[in-house]
Amino acid sequence: MNCQEVREQLSAWVDGEQASVARKRLDEHVLSCASCREWLGRARGLERQFAYARSAPTRDLTGQILAAAAVEPLTRTARYVHWARQNVNRCALVLIGLLQLGVAGMQVAGINFGMVSSQHHGAMTGEHLMNESTAWVVALGVAMVIAGVRPAAAAGMATVLGAFALVLSGYVINDAVNGQVTASRIVSHAPVLLGLIFALLVLRDYRAGRNPPNQHRAVFLDEVSSGERHLRSADNSAA
Repeated sequence: MNCQEVREQLSAWVDGEQASVARKRLDEHVLSCASCREWLGRARGLERQFAYARSAPTRDLTGQILAAAAVEPLTRTARYVHWARQNVNRCALVLIGLLQLGVAGMQVAGINFGMVSSQHHGAMTGEHLMNESTAWVVALGVAMVIAGVRPAAAAGMATVLGAFALVLSGYVINDAVNGQVTASRIVSHAPVLLGLIFALLVLRDYRAGRNPPNQHRAVFLDEVSSGERHLRSADNSAA
């Protein structure tokens, strides 16, 4: 056996692997070869250093590395801003849901958008319709926020909003032509149409299995499941 072959086998043995050559043959070569004895001594020394380094406590050098590279560490606010930039459609849907809840809040506060008339005896019926409308507006607002936070719910949200917007549009057009609806009430329906648009966009992104728009975006450790938090060698074909 030449020295190169012996050293490959010795390297496997030092690493705790099973050598493919009998230990006796390796010992015979090492005893007769000063160069391989020296190489084996250095290999054992390195292994002891690595073992000590693995067992010794280490300091978190992240701050020093970032400082040396003149990179500011991301604050919690910066991380939220970064997430929002990468998930514009979801953020928009959440904001529209909050806007819808704002409309509901105004109705609760007494702003009826022309739905209740004080000049007719049917005003009490109008009050009840106002309450029903408020309940429905609250439900839509909460559902939009949930769909923005949990994109998997966007499919159901888009279906409900689509059906509601279609029927509502027909009624609004008919009532507007006949003078049965105020301009303020028509404007108060805008969050429904906006919510439908962004629910469809969120659903599209979710089905595409991506976080738009940059496929090479930064990924933070807390975004990765615990089972995926590992490193592979760049020389590993599976990497």
